[in-house]
Amino acid sequence: MIPFETGTFDVAFAACVFHHIDAEQQAGLLRELRRVLRTGGALIVFEHNPLNPLTLHAVNTCPFDESATLVPAATMMRRIRSAGFARLERFLAWCPLGAQYSVFATK
Repeated sequence: MIPFETGTFDVAFAACVFHHIDAEQQAGLLRELRRVLRTGGALIVFEHNPLNPLTLHAVNTCPFDESATLVPAATMMRRIRSAGFARLERFLAWCPLGAQYSVFATK
């Protein structure tokens, strides 16, 4: 549980965090992030793109990422929707060319 009251924050931002969290724990964390956001608050998730071969090489050769499991953008978007977020930004979501991707959602 995130140690803040419900509706405390306007924005929650997670940068390259979720690939270090077990897949079965990600949904609970997303629900917690939603809980601590005020109505209309924004969630921004920034993650490594597993469809980019250079990103894969960097993660696979980095000791810090030894136990990391990259999360595809489509999977992250499904998990964010399942956590109850109302709107997802879809601009360029169809074009997974970058080393990282971002998902913007609102409560």
